[in-house]
Amino acid sequence: MKLLAYLRSFLSTLFNRNREDRDLDEEFQSHIQAHADHLERSGLPRAEAERRARIAFGGYQRAKEECREQRAGLWLEIFWRDVRFGLRMLAKIPVLPPWPSSPWPSPSVQMPWSSVC
Repeated sequence: MKLLAYLRSFLSTLFNRNREDRDLDEEFQSHIQAHADHLERSGLPRAEAERRARIAFGGYQRAKEECREQRAGLWLEIFWRDVRFGLRMLAKIPVLPPWPSSPWPSPSVQMPWSSVC
């Protein structure tokens, strides 16, 4: 049963990441609004109640990141992000080919140590 739940979470993370992020945002906003409603019922003006609710809830970006870390496919998402970053960095280096043509430098290239002798 746990394996099935893990696979479902993994596939959902891979294919519905934006939807899950929106759902998470909506959930956090509903918690903040519920707390603001409670503060408003206790006598605060709406703007002040919303401000205090956001302060009481804290930085929800940190909480969102902690929720994302609990997802099943996080390791694959991080791996894919690292691969894309590495490819972008390789594309920015114009002097290095993606594969070495020869392990030895060509004779026309003067090496820094050759001027010493």
